[in-house]
Amino acid sequence: MNKMPASISWDRAKEILNNGGVVSFPTDTVYGLAANAFSKKAVQKVYDLKDRDGRKPLVLMCADISSAQALTQPWGKDVQVAAEKHWPGALTLILLRDPKKVSDDITAGGETVGVRIPNNKDLLTLLSSLPFPLAVTSANRSGKKECTKGSDVKKIFGETIDGIVEDDTILQGGVPSTVADVTVEPWKVLRRGPVELVLSD
Repeated sequence: MNKMPASISWDRAKEILNNGGVVSFPTDTVYGLAANAFSKKAVQKVYDLKDRDGRKPLVLMCADISSAQALTQPWGKDVQVAAEKHWPGALTLILLRDPKKVSDDITAGGETVGVRIPNNKDLLTLLSSLPFPLAVTSANRSGKKECTKGSDVKKIFGETIDGIVEDDTILQGGVPSTVADVTVEPWKVLRRGPVELVLSD
């Protein structure tokens, strides 16, 4: 039986992430696994913990739109409008990455990257305090249902993760974010979720 990971504060999560560890926390949708997106070793830990196929990319979580823009190629006006309307929120936008900033480790070698700004005040504070974006994926074994309870994350991962910020009250419905590819015309919704995105013409 797995030993349980430590329940930690947001401040402790910051320390662990700065030291290359992997933590779990509630976003605004489901629980996530997160690590320093600029650390190849930390990103690989996330893949290993989740049993995730290396051909499947991770998502970048950022504190604000300017931070997201710094990691991607320039956006069109319509994408900017959508970002300003729905962020922070349960929308992941697939954007063209800046290859100098976002490595193949995150994108599985692709030229695009999923980016999200979560609607969680504590998580946004954490993201603002870190010198790097977070590489994030849902806290579950690959192909299994996403976790909406901290107790489930503990059962699945045990002490293989470095800590968990446990607060089920933050989750808003427990439905994964809408995912939309805005690098194509018309935009393509890859996963339906809480946000109804108006597609470009």
